[in-house]
Amino acid sequence: MENLTLNRPLATLSVADFLELIEQHSGKLLDSIDLQECCKLTGYTEKSLRTFVFNGTVPHFKSRGRLRFSRKEILEWLNEK
Repeated sequence: MENLTLNRPLATLSVADFLELIEQHSGKLLDSIDLQECCKLTGYTEKSLRTFVFNGTVPHFKSRGRLRFSRKEILEWLNEK
């Protein structure tokens, strides 16, 4: 059970898989920031960050259809640049 994704319906997951999925993603949700907060943190414009998202060069995820970023992952990403 390694790095589960939400590519299949939750009803098809075992209880153990479901609990692991929650554990994998709960930290990300608690640490999440929106696009405007990410702009302030990074100094990039919304347009630049959206381009990075489109190109897949910045770590991001969607929650309820909205673009979100993990503060921890963004700081690590900035340090790698």
